[in-house]
Amino acid sequence: MVLLGVTADLHAQAGRRPTAPAKLTAAAGQDGAVRLNWADRSSNEQGFLITRQPAFPGGDVTVGANVTTFTDTPGAGTFSYRVAAFNAAGTSSYTSAARVSASGATSSTGTGGGAGPDGLVTPNPGGQIYLGIPAAPSHLAATPSSNQVLLTWWDHADNEIFFNIEKQVQVGQQWQNAEGLHAWIDNVSIIDPVGPGTYRYRIRACQFAGCSSFTDWVTVSVIDLTTPPAAPSGLTASDAGSGRALVSWTDNSNNETSFKLERNPAFASGVITLNANVTSYIDDCGNGSFSYRVRSTNAAGTSNPTGWVSVNIASGSTGGGGGGGTGGGGSGGGTEGWTDLTAPAGAQVFYVAANGSDSNPGTQAAPFRTIQRGYQALRDGQPDQLLLRCGDSWTLTDQVTITKGGSATNYQVIGSYGSGPRPKISAPQVAFRGESIGKRRIAFTGLDIVCSNPREDSSCIILLGWKDILVEDCHLHEAGYPLVIQGFNTRSSGVRVRRNVITEASYPTSQAHARAVGLYMDLTDDWVIEENVFDKCGITGSMFGRPVYIQSDCSRGTYRENIMARSCAEGVQVRTGGIVHNNLSLRNPIGMFVGDAQPGTNDVQFNVVVESGDINTTDRRGIGLHIGGPSIVKNNVLGYNTGTGWGSTKGIYLGSVTGECSNNYVFDWTRDPALGGPGDVHEAQGIHLESGSGSITIANNTIFQIRPGIVYEKSSTISASGSGNRYWWTPGNNQPFRPNSSAPGWTTIGSTMPTDPQFRVQNITGMTLEAFIAEARKQSRQNWRSEFTANGFNTLVRARVQVANPGS
Repeated sequence: MVLLGVTADLHAQAGRRPTAPAKLTAAAGQDGAVRLNWADRSSNEQGFLITRQPAFPGGDVTVGANVTTFTDTPGAGTFSYRVAAFNAAGTSSYTSAARVSASGATSSTGTGGGAGPDGLVTPNPGGQIYLGIPAAPSHLAATPSSNQVLLTWWDHADNEIFFNIEKQVQVGQQWQNAEGLHAWIDNVSIIDPVGPGTYRYRIRACQFAGCSSFTDWVTVSVIDLTTPPAAPSGLTASDAGSGRALVSWTDNSNNETSFKLERNPAFASGVITLNANVTSYIDDCGNGSFSYRVRSTNAAGTSNPTGWVSVNIASGSTGGGGGGGTGGGGSGGGTEGWTDLTAPAGAQVFYVAANGSDSNPGTQAAPFRTIQRGYQALRDGQPDQLLLRCGDSWTLTDQVTITKGGSATNYQVIGSYGSGPRPKISAPQVAFRGESIGKRRIAFTGLDIVCSNPREDSSCIILLGWKDILVEDCHLHEAGYPLVIQGFNTRSSGVRVRRNVITEASYPTSQAHARAVGLYMDLTDDWVIEENVFDKCGITGSMFGRPVYIQSDCSRGTYRENIMARSCAEGVQVRTGGIVHNNLSLRNPIGMFVGDAQPGTNDVQFNVVVESGDINTTDRRGIGLHIGGPSIVKNNVLGYNTGTGWGSTKGIYLGSVTGECSNNYVFDWTRDPALGGPGDVHEAQGIHLESGSGSITIANNTIFQIRPGIVYEKSSTISASGSGNRYWWTPGNNQPFRPNSSAPGWTTIGSTMPTDPQFRVQNITGMTLEAFIAEARKQSRQNWRSEFTANGFNTLVRARVQVANPGS
């Protein structure tokens, strides 16, 4: 079955019709004239068409391109106006009608002027006001500088009077309300002068009928840049496993803008620059002896460096390292863990830039203008490359159909060149779509792709039946299914999805099903998904959306070192089973689901799950790891559940699992009665062993239930053995074990409540979870930072709770 099918041409006519104008207003003056104003939202109109009821004596009126005003002298009466844009390809849709009385008072839907909802006076008295709740703004961003914050947002309403901005300031660990801000109609930015501190903002659109919903909070820190920062201290360096050095220090300043880390022998780049508040770095150095020192810096100057600290690394494989990379290896080779996509001999490379021309030869000096022209130049079966200039943007009117593949040994590449932001591609429904006709070896790299009309069958990239696929260093967002890889007339295979940022997989809830997924795969073999950032994937409140969904008809594969945050259901569903290593789940109702649809033993190790909870008030959850079938479940760390479900609040949920569950650490996987829900303390379990036959070893696990809850529950139908398990349990109207009051191989730690190891994001990084994810979403080949990788964060968590690292 093909999940997404988009085969119809979106525009039958040649060329592209202009975008419709918006925000039409009509106001009558004392002189009897009616003055129209509107917003021009297109860049390719030849003019605007104005209609009136009753009609103009000579029929509809036209005005030229870029005109946004018109004055009519209709005489006495009430009149209705609409405006559309036109060019040779056709006419856009019309604006909503604006009605006005020639006596000067607007009518029908409202009257301009007067006091707004907060006692404010509209800035355009006498203008047309459309009643009804405005559409909410989106993409609120806060950019700090010295003693001020620049707020920007996207305006989606055509009837707001002003924007209401709420503001809070952080005092200790609490947020306190501060004086809010207002911006008038059509504004999309405002500057807030502030002093040093941490602030958060949210915005809504308002008018007489009421206000839209608020955006999510965005958090920003403003620092004093007039004095140099204090020097860091407490520098340490240790072997982090797999040929990597973990370098950590204490941040003693509150106004640094970065840290400068040096190494001897030197990094390839000389000095590594790290963001403010970062206190650790993982260096892919390889085996050998290395020394490090660090200093803090801002615009006013640089602190003194720490002393040099040395470490001997011996955990790497033979012949590894020495490169000083950041972020871990992965497959594909290349500099600092990136796939090497250097054009091989014989390849043709074509360039596209927004100021180019399709009559150019497509060289870097004389680039093409459109992606379609560049793709036309590629040769099938050759390792040619199509490169888009960083910082430029393209709006597609239709999808680019992928029909060409690479050579026997090299990818054909659609990527980017230059420096700056990834080239941005906006598509109405699908940007790139390829159906298998025996094609293979296609790579998408360094692109920012967004859907302008997100819906259930929208996608940034969809490939059906292709073999040898690489998607790396892309930002795919705001589509129902940003990335889709499926079998079609043949199974897909050889898939590598690496170091991408995939966010906001969603679409309007008025559409059916509410099934949005960041990365969807079916009928696919030989796949690796690694070091990606997935955030806010799935429609809020739906149990049918998630960042990653690997269907059960795929082969077993590898899912490692990915960050999954703030999804609507699971962080990932690997229904096939496979290798699931060193991933980080942040605030997902279910951390990770690993099934047993394909034969083999699951290898689920070194993962970290922080905060699981409910999907909605009906579908209550709170599961850390949900594993099925033969498995090794080892060295995982889980903590801080808020789920309230009946029978579904479990740290490690082993469904008919045989094999091994050992060396795992679970902290506070209990229910908070204050959160309500149908469950009770018996439903909150550290480890739950479900029904099944066979045997499993449960050994050397540590469970801290610091509120009433169950430590370990085992079905009577499966045989379990093991020793060395430790627990601490808060007595309530329950026992620590079920169904029996005790369990072999478990020893209580004592009567003193354990200290919270504090491995939430705020404790580990000094940042809120929202701020940490905001930084992780900035990951790219040009800006790769190990402190915002799953491995970087997980290594610090494991050090706090004394759980082994990979390779140790």
